[in-house]
Amino acid sequence: MRILLLRPGRFKEAAASALTDTWLRHARRYGRVEVSEVTGPALKKARDAAQRQAAEAALLDKAIPADAILVAADSRGRPVDSPWFARCIEEARNGGRDLVFLVGGPSGLTDDLRARADHLIAFGKITLNHDLATAVVAEQIWRGFAILHNHPYHDGHA
Repeated sequence: MRILLLRPGRFKEAAASALTDTWLRHARRYGRVEVSEVTGPALKKARDAAQRQAAEAALLDKAIPADAILVAADSRGRPVDSPWFARCIEEARNGGRDLVFLVGGPSGLTDDLRARADHLIAFGKITLNHDLATAVVAEQIWRGFAILHNHPYHDGHA
């Protein structure tokens, strides 16, 4: 089982990239965790938000491993807590399936990608920049592992 944090394009904010790397480095103590920045010429050729969203969706769709549990972060999703991340990781591990956390680009995810997701989650009612959303997912992956392994990082939190 591996956990893949999948996002379109490269980080634009160095601080968000560094935070993502930090959290995933901690998570790698307990499992195989990767971040994948999918990109291609179609992203640069997109003339407007709709074309960019479609190009991102095509790239993301190709990068999702077959039979993976797909968790899509979207402001229209349901709010989840940190123990939910732990349960999700445990479900994937127990089922021997890859777990993919999908973060959309500036225009969000297409209806098709949202419909394909096994879980559609939100981080409250706020909208996050996709660089920051990637860092938040990375931290929650680490926190999920910390919960599963009784690591003190999560001590004292519900």
